[in-house]
Amino acid sequence: MNSTLTAQQRLNSFEEFTRSVIEVACEYSMVHIDELLGGSKKKEVTNLRSVICVILRDYGYTYQSISDTLDVNVKISHTYYHSHGNRMADINYSRLYNRVKNTLTVNLGRAEDDLKSEVKQLKVSVLLLEERLNHIYEMLTTD
Repeated sequence: MNSTLTAQQRLNSFEEFTRSVIEVACEYSMVHIDELLGGSKKKEVTNLRSVICVILRDYGYTYQSISDTLDVNVKISHTYYHSHGNRMADINYSRLYNRVKNTLTVNLGRAEDDLKSEVKQLKVSVLLLEERLNHIYEMLTTD
């Protein structure tokens, strides 16, 4: 029970994107967060760590930040990333990677669309405010 709290606390300390990657990857691999953040060396867990490493690295994370997140040595996170091509030959690994990557792409696409929509709404609001301000300015200067 105590390790679950510790793993959950660690998960909550990560930034939102990292947390999303870990949660989605753990869900699809059916590996508990304790195993991921613990020292397990099972094949499923190392594959999961590798998938998370590759995705985070593709989004610009450094090897050091990835190793801090996964609680592994920097050299190991480097190895996970560079062995990705070989691991893709494993059908289970490639399925997991593709599922996680696709889910994140869809979710990020939705977030981007939401941001674009909000920006458009803000532009409309600014234009309406400018029109009101111009109208008030004209009313004050016409006398």
